[in-house]
Amino acid sequence: MKHFEASGLWFQHDDPDDKVAGTLKFDDEGLQLILLGSFRPGWSPEPDRYSMIHGVVGNLPIGSFVTLIDCFQTRCQFDSEGFTSETIRAAKATLGDRHLSEGSSRYECMQIGYSCLTNWAGLSGINVEHAHEDGKTMLLRYVVPDAIKFSYGEKILTLSVGFQTSLSAHKITLSEAASLVIRPVGDLDPKSLFPDDIRRLQDLLSFATDRPNTVEKIVYYSRREHHDALRLSELNLVFDPIIKHKDKGVSNRHDEMLFTYKDACDFGIDLFAAWFGFTKEHGRFNELYFAHVYSTPRHLDDRLSILLKAFNSLCSGFVGSSKITTRLIEAVEGAALAEFTEDERELVRGMLPVSSDVESLVNLKRLLENNSRLTRLWIDDVHEYVRSLSDTLLHFQRRVEVPRRPLKGEDLYRVIEKLDMFIKLLILREIGFNDNQIKTLFERNHKFNILKSL
Repeated sequence: MKHFEASGLWFQHDDPDDKVAGTLKFDDEGLQLILLGSFRPGWSPEPDRYSMIHGVVGNLPIGSFVTLIDCFQTRCQFDSEGFTSETIRAAKATLGDRHLSEGSSRYECMQIGYSCLTNWAGLSGINVEHAHEDGKTMLLRYVVPDAIKFSYGEKILTLSVGFQTSLSAHKITLSEAASLVIRPVGDLDPKSLFPDDIRRLQDLLSFATDRPNTVEKIVYYSRREHHDALRLSELNLVFDPIIKHKDKGVSNRHDEMLFTYKDACDFGIDLFAAWFGFTKEHGRFNELYFAHVYSTPRHLDDRLSILLKAFNSLCSGFVGSSKITTRLIEAVEGAALAEFTEDERELVRGMLPVSSDVESLVNLKRLLENNSRLTRLWIDDVHEYVRSLSDTLLHFQRRVEVPRRPLKGEDLYRVIEKLDMFIKLLILREIGFNDNQIKTLFERNHKFNILKSL
């Protein structure tokens, strides 16, 4: 989202007569409204909160009508002459050709842009031709690529490409940008303008491109009467994204992505339907795994712990708990019941094993062996690999001496990356890729080829 600064008149949504001049800023710190006055004169020990603030500005190309949502006062100043100024933060805002109402509004569709979507989609209408044999004439032709539609549930998802041009003396610039459109949207209130579909698609692109994706654009379209006719009204959603794309330039090299849109098409994968089905079935896994993707822990032991929890959540859906583990847990709980008082059991409850912890590395070993046709590409000895993880976890979690030196530094980093690669393999299989297709994707991947050589 592009940063901006706009001045205008501002008022609370339920008090349009009390207007205050001020400037709205959107930068790396988020949305901040600086008023040359105050909505509520006087001093209060508690910061004021405003559910919704409306404003009218004159220098923004995406709309003059601004609605700030979920606002709170961060600063209030008084000078010796009684002049007041107020600074207000907002969680999000809409900019367009109308103000947002406090209740629900019906939206026809929403358009979403992501940082890596254009390169991942690979759709382009640019065509350059040398028109004459003398080599001095070149034709630049542009045809907008056809939009591609997918269905999931009762909704239609459209992948399309738009373009912008600028022309000056001795220079012409044409840029393309892909976006996803979801319809229908239905009724949404101001606090629900970031539905789960946006996050699920963001997770898909982050997984497919093998890097965190930022939501760069969200635009809502609704129908409204205008001079006895119906037309689409446009509202641009502005917010400070939690996930910020740090790369200055996004590479379009396919070997830096796990797979592209073209790969999914070539392999006959109904990708969007498969992904929405996967996220619905493995909701807990997605929360754990993509939290790790978007905010990777600084310490390797924390990263290993989170990845193993995500792995447990994923594999529990198709492995389940074994009878041996069930008997073990029952025996431990029975011993605790027999040997400790009720108060003592409360003290040691957190130290008793749970089935996921007991079976974590056992399931990992079994699944690695069951998928050895692929996993042997980057793990030479499954038993040795899992044993090294076991010793390392025991050292980190219990701080006890282990028979072999626990992994640290570069050695631990390599083991974690190999575990992450295995999780990616399981996800790819769950959304419809077969082993030959996964092998093709891995052997093309630059990161994988470095990993298997370590």
